[in-house]
Amino acid sequence: MKTFLRRFLFVWNAQKIWARPKQASVLIFDRCGSNNFFFYLDERYVSILDVRGESFNFYILLKCLLTFRISRKYYYAFYINSVQPKVVMTFIDNNWPFYSLKKMCRPITTVLVQNGLRANLTEQFESKISNNYIVDFMFLFNKNIGAIYSKNLKGTIFGSGSFLNNYHLVSNQNKDKSILFISQYRPKNDSDVFLFVNGKSISYDEFYLTEEFLLNKLSVYCDQNGFRFIVKASNSEDVEEQYKFFKEKIGNENFDFLTQNKNLNGYNAVDQAQIIVGVDSTLTYESIARGNRTAFFTLRSAFDPSRKFAWPADYPESGPFWTNKMDVSELKRVMDYITQASDEDWETTRLKYVKDVMEYDPENSQFVSLMKELDVPLKNNL
Repeated sequence: MKTFLRRFLFVWNAQKIWARPKQASVLIFDRCGSNNFFFYLDERYVSILDVRGESFNFYILLKCLLTFRISRKYYYAFYINSVQPKVVMTFIDNNWPFYSLKKMCRPITTVLVQNGLRANLTEQFESKISNNYIVDFMFLFNKNIGAIYSKNLKGTIFGSGSFLNNYHLVSNQNKDKSILFISQYRPKNDSDVFLFVNGKSISYDEFYLTEEFLLNKLSVYCDQNGFRFIVKASNSEDVEEQYKFFKEKIGNENFDFLTQNKNLNGYNAVDQAQIIVGVDSTLTYESIARGNRTAFFTLRSAFDPSRKFAWPADYPESGPFWTNKMDVSELKRVMDYITQASDEDWETTRLKYVKDVMEYDPENSQFVSLMKELDVPLKNNL
């Protein structure tokens, strides 16, 4: 009964569409993140398949009913066959139904783009393993993540880095003497459990124990060494609560709280600061790919091994600009290196590790090249 009610509400709350879907050269599976493809694709030749209840097509539902194939996977298959695209792509790389489309639909080429870091990636695949999983082309952060995908999905892997990071070109403006900490704040919920890791429950306070350890010490380090201390806010909407969170963790108000707006995105922010500090966020990994001096305090690896520095690459617990250890002397060692190393030393060290951390492909040249090979209509300037 609950399942029926959930499905009924899913359809009831969606925009109702009665007409047959229009044919298009390209179909984007899942509206979430779809705008990013329009940096390159000609929108006139693209259609979007909503999978989160934004819209629901009753023409396709009727086909499902008449063939007694009433399920999401058949709804998707009938929709795709109706649109008749050459290419089906998605920006949501952990959307499991996408992996099965290749075998369920008329001849299509499928393209997947990784949009964020995935903790417990191996465990996620193990829970959904299937011989029917095929994605023709996968654009992933690096070759090590590609190795995990290739064990579970048939297809061609591109270690191309972050799609958005590649799109936003590096700003070579003068950097101010500042240390910018990248927030991973999320609001606290009513549950005692914030998330599960390998079947073990992790509380909110346990998850943010890393910030409890780091932030006051970083503030003191900035004061002692003449750095301006900046916190780059996460995209969470409750900005005031987030500010209070950091004020409490830092223990004072001697920091700048940087929120995102139309004139300043995360990539601008990390390019403006002299030093970037983070835990295990995607933006922290994107920052080092951009060439920025970036320190990693991957301390959440204490309860989740997949949050170790550069996972799934196998690196020591500590290195020149990272540590997995919650240790005051380690914090000082990493910060001293990242702030005092010469530009030549830093770049040599960065290049030694960065391909295992996050690739960088300016303007997504590999993606654009593939789109041209597949005859996908692109914007006129490409």
